[in-house]
Amino acid sequence: MFRVKVRLNGLAVQAVVGTAAEVTLVSDRVVAQLSEEVPVLEHVYMKTAGRGLQMNGSIVGPVTIQLGDMVFQERVYVAPIQDCMLLGLDFLKKHGVTIDIVGATMCLNGQVVPMAQEGELVEAREANVTVARTVVIPPNSVAMVKSSLGKPIGTFAVEAECGDVIVPMSVHVSEAVLRLPMVNMSGHHVRLKQGKLVGKAEQKRYV
Repeated sequence: MFRVKVRLNGLAVQAVVGTAAEVTLVSDRVVAQLSEEVPVLEHVYMKTAGRGLQMNGSIVGPVTIQLGDMVFQERVYVAPIQDCMLLGLDFLKKHGVTIDIVGATMCLNGQVVPMAQEGELVEAREANVTVARTVVIPPNSVAMVKSSLGKPIGTFAVEAECGDVIVPMSVHVSEAVLRLPMVNMSGHHVRLKQGKLVGKAEQKRYV
């Protein structure tokens, strides 16, 4: 899998060069990070690999896609995908892109854009987030709980996996120890033991 550095409306992301994708797709989470709201042109259903599988999405635009020094105005599809962006066949064909797999480059409009393989861009995409030391959270209260990241993964977002308390999604710069807001909505004390899994940290290449 190859990726290229792209700026989407000025936001830096890593886009998968998706020769198996018919259209250019952007993650809904990336679109939510854009500084200005992008007009929705149409709501669509998209078929995915696998029999009978589909997902809800939309077509938005125009958006600015910058590759190197080149700038393009395009309509793109938005869907809840894992990757930040898939640069699909619609874009590749429209702009006459040629891909050199051996040289790990793509060429369009006479310019060569370097590509990187998945392993070259990121070695660790996810890490466990655990409680660093045992803590008791009083009823109907919020506590900043000292937590530990299993391994450094750069800028990351934490998503909750703890049923005892509410852990709001938050974005952080890589650090071995961090503090997370945890909300106890119950009427009793909640004890979180040291080492308890409270969430997953997912690397965010577009932040």
